[in-house]
Amino acid sequence: SQTTKGIWLAKCAGIDPCTVVMDLEGTDGRERGE
Repeated sequence: SQTTKGIWLAKCAGIDPCTVVMDLEGTDGRERGE
């Protein structure tokens, strides 16, 4: 789970910083069902 978050941080950093914030809040993780 933490590895996935690390990938999201690196990936979203160059795409959409807002996605990182959502992921940190667990919104994205809950939506994906992980």
